Amino acid sequence: AAAALSVDGRVAFGWADAREERTLRASLNATCSYECTHLLHVRNEGYSRVRARGEWESGALLNEVALYLRPAVARLESETDVEAARRGNTVSVIGAFENFAADSFKFFDGLAKRERTSFNMSAAVAGTDAYRQLLSAAQDALGDQGGAGFSGILLFREPLARKDGGVVALAASDFNRGNVSRWLRVHSLDDVERYSWEVRGELEAMALPVAHVFVENEAEADAALARSAPPSMHAVRAVAKRLKGEVAFVLLQKTTAAFMFEDFNFDPSSRLPALGLAPSFEYDAPKFAHNGPLTEDAIDAFIERFRKGTLKPSLKSAPAPAEGWR
Repeated sequence: AAAALSVDGRVAFGWADAREERTLRASLNATCSYECTHLLHVRNEGYSRVRARGEWESGALLNEVALYLRPAVARLESETDVEAARRGNTVSVIGAFENFAADSFKFFDGLAKRERTSFNMSAAVAGTDAYRQLLSAAQDALGDQGGAGFSGILLFREPLARKDGGVVALAASDFNRGNVSRWLRVHSLDDVERYSWEVRGELEAMALPVAHVFVENEAEADAALARSAPPSMHAVRAVAKRLKGEVAFVLLQKTTAAFMFEDFNFDPSSRLPALGLAPSFEYDAPKFAHNGPLTEDAIDAFIERFRKGTLKPSLKSAPAPAEGWR
């Protein structure tokens, strides 16, 4: 009700008792529990599930509903439009297509409707100044494949809020070769992400093995991601960029993640930064410590052995017994 009073007639609110309206509940795949299920219907788009729940979250609910009051894909004409579409975002997703009737644009439009609460998405078509500006970015990202006639998606990581900046591209010809939603999520992350619970949740959803990179404190974390970083961190970042989507690289501070550092049982003589691999963030997942210099070749070899299963886990004590405790 609080949310309904705040939208000035732009959104119609209604409610249904899932315990009584069983046919409607089944058709909408709604749940019946102590929490509400909020479903939002956009004309010509069908139903979407919004995440805000609970009696005290009317503001959060409105923030998410507001995303449905704008087009899923903003259409860009000029270079100024491109700048406006990117302004204020940490990640911007822009499509470049031959025209708005192309199958590749229809795919992009459907993707944008599914991802509108996660990404700000827009598009430009051939013959516009906006498209010509995007071609330059596509060529930087893909080389000759991103030249004249490029059709596909450009993802810009804007250098804001400590993001590393940069652009990656996915050609329309590759749309059917993998999960494009996952591609967006993978490439919206920095090559080496600072550890946080939010980042951890995103990586756990991707089910990627995790390379833990430990430094001493926040000052060293800032230095590790700067252009003037030590050679060991340049090596880490180069491998992380190359293995994007295969292994997630996360930067942690020993001062605030000492318990995670200790789980790897690094050699006492090891210097920071230190690198450890694990198949996940789970506390009981096997941990593998890299003891040696951090060069690109050494890191590549370490990860390859991890993939082949030839590394021995780092143990803080004796190996776990073969038989369960009785």
